[in-house]
Amino acid sequence: MGVYWDELSAATKSEEFRRQQQNYVQLSFATISAFGPNGAIIHYQPSSETNIPLDTSSLYLIDSGAQFLDGTTDVTRTVHFGSPTLQQVEAYTRVLQGQLDFADVVFPANSGISLTDIEILARKPLYQVGLNYLHGTSHGVGMFLYVHESTLPAFGVGEFLSDEPGFYVDGEYGIRLENVVEVVEAITPYNFSGPSLSFWETTLVPYEPKLINTTLLTRHQCDVLNRYHTRVKEEVGAEMLTQGLQEAYTWLLSKTNPISC
Repeated sequence: MGVYWDELSAATKSEEFRRQQQNYVQLSFATISAFGPNGAIIHYQPSSETNIPLDTSSLYLIDSGAQFLDGTTDVTRTVHFGSPTLQQVEAYTRVLQGQLDFADVVFPANSGISLTDIEILARKPLYQVGLNYLHGTSHGVGMFLYVHESTLPAFGVGEFLSDEPGFYVDGEYGIRLENVVEVVEAITPYNFSGPSLSFWETTLVPYEPKLINTTLLTRHQCDVLNRYHTRVKEEVGAEMLTQGLQEAYTWLLSKTNPISC
């Protein structure tokens, strides 16, 4: 018989793992641990009154983070422990496409481009089929400060912000994917209007392969996803092996295999 999990116990276990990390101080916000219909509540927090078991019937969304002496984290992933519906797979894939496109953007550094100008990149794959999400795409992330900060009027090197599109069906499920990215100077073959900026992923957590419809991904999106998973496998995998976490490493490999599009 397997281990019983519910929203509260999963949130507690997540915090337990974080407490084991070097330089951990506290959670950066209350963990959003949401199964099935609770996942459609964007800022849901489980309680003894709302807590429900995790099973194979629907999607599970966990949005969590912590304050460390050397940085602040905020990450969201959505998984399915059973067999997702075709609608869930399409929605997840389109949310993923938006996240990949937002993170892959390159733009002139001195152009005054702001979040408002590029947010459409995260929403476009959903807009194309009449879907949307009713929350912001990004917020600033402080360094051992408030994790949900306002973004600045224009981007500057060294700033950190979230990349978090989603999709929600009231009473059924929610999907959100969130990484924290750093604003960095982009390497481009030309500098017509001066230097350019781009984003560097600082969150390294694999996506769920069973929820990705690869036929919807462009060739470029496929390449971006594979490069990201290579980083996850190499950087996180190396740490797992150093700590002797062979079972976890085997799991990581199963989630980061290259995909073909």
